[in-house]
Amino acid sequence: MWNWRKRAALGRPWINKLDYVFDNIYSMVHFIIVPRVPAQCPSCSAQLRIRRLGCPSCSTQLEGDYELPGLLQLPAEDLAFVTEFVRASGSLKEMARIEGQSYPTIRNRLNQIIERLERTSRSRELKQHEILDAVARGELTAQQAAKLLRQLDAEDEGR
Repeated sequence: MWNWRKRAALGRPWINKLDYVFDNIYSMVHFIIVPRVPAQCPSCSAQLRIRRLGCPSCSTQLEGDYELPGLLQLPAEDLAFVTEFVRASGSLKEMARIEGQSYPTIRNRLNQIIERLERTSRSRELKQHEILDAVARGELTAQQAAKLLRQLDAEDEGR
């Protein structure tokens, strides 16, 4: 809520309800209108990667192979929840009020989102192990593995 709205709401509970309605309408409209970066291929459901970035102001183009940040890999509903959580200054109590749900329900939802984010970071560790296992099986040389591991490190630095 904005400060002037807080001051206006003192002693007028209907303003708090109206504020809640407007905030929810804004969130829904923003969620529907603002295009979301797709995280999965519509054809085969594989994880998409960013290949090109462009500046609309000066037309500068960057090309490479960039992984989507963990937050953008979340489902749309979870991303909306995280956005609202940040707007609520990270207050679970405020989120419970906004969502009209109990504190434990909000806490559980946040725990699920944290778990999803941790899974995306664990996927990097899994890639490292796959590369090392390929060396152990003789499918990759040490030089090829070193190159792949450096690429993984470069991707992390690019984030």
